[in-house]
Amino acid sequence: MASKHVIRTATDDNGQGNGRAKRLTGEPEPPLHLPLAEIRADFAWNARSETRVEDHADGEHGEYGSFSGLKASLASEGQDEAVIVRATHGATLSGETTDLPFELLAGFRRYRAISQLNQTLIEGATAVPNLPNGHILAVVKKAENALQARIINGRENCAHAPLTPQDKFFLVQDLHERGMASRKIAEAIGIDPSWATRLMAIGLLPRAVWAHWRSGEPIPPTVSSRGIVSLMPGVDGKMPATHQLSFATMYELAQDRHMPEGDLIARYIDLVRLTPADGRESKGEGANDRDKHLNAVVAAATMVGKLVRSGILEAPKRDWTTRAIGPRGGDYAIECEKYATRARLTVLRDAADEAYGREVSGE
Repeated sequence: MASKHVIRTATDDNGQGNGRAKRLTGEPEPPLHLPLAEIRADFAWNARSETRVEDHADGEHGEYGSFSGLKASLASEGQDEAVIVRATHGATLSGETTDLPFELLAGFRRYRAISQLNQTLIEGATAVPNLPNGHILAVVKKAENALQARIINGRENCAHAPLTPQDKFFLVQDLHERGMASRKIAEAIGIDPSWATRLMAIGLLPRAVWAHWRSGEPIPPTVSSRGIVSLMPGVDGKMPATHQLSFATMYELAQDRHMPEGDLIARYIDLVRLTPADGRESKGEGANDRDKHLNAVVAAATMVGKLVRSGILEAPKRDWTTRAIGPRGGDYAIECEKYATRARLTVLRDAADEAYGREVSGE
């Protein structure tokens, strides 16, 4: 907490500037009041998508209920937890040159909130009670390379407002592309190894698919067996309306990764496209009866979540979906296809876990 630390500034050490010199070496330091203007914040690099920095509510491990709640708390109570920065030495994590001495590694929501409070400050007022105006509480951590920086970023993001499946996938994929195996990734950011493995499976899909799934990036024209498919901005510059698929549906799509890339992209577009009439998910050539079983499982898990949240049922054990969901004729409470494969059961159970958790948390 801020009250437990001695706060230093750039002119400490009898005004000789030694505090700044030590900070630039990347040596561990107590929290500092750093000028916001000296910190480079690359929101595109952050594991949490910039579109979700302000609209994602904190979960049970967070201090605040929403981004607006975070701002209100900072404005009234001050900043207790420091953000994490690294010394740039003139180069950013993305390889660009910079004149700014620091780069943000973790604490992007706090950085955005404090920046906004300073931007809307009335003359003579204080933006954050325990900070000089225009400053943020920060600690400098030594990150030898981009991999270490990403691990710090991922661990901090997972420990605070829980990442969405899309952002957690982005984090795991980035670490995997830097040479880390699934078990090492799980240990580094504090998630279950099997969860890391399933997230990595989505990375086997075409990059255009998961880039759209995470951040809505356009899908350029691609040749498929039925012709050219794409998801591009219209003449008005707006992207077509789409539905964001659940992790379970993306994982199931990844089981068909041996299909030609163009056909995989076409199937994804079929699944996400919305009909202009009612905004519902399109049921194009890629949809089939398996969706009915998936929807039924999600509906049942949602109902369980509602009953638990209302206090009618006690919360089931963590592995309840394994014991409750299975093939028809197998004496399961929630039945699916009679000959469902292990991969298919994993998809259905993940979807149930996601729906149940969303309902219990009230998201």
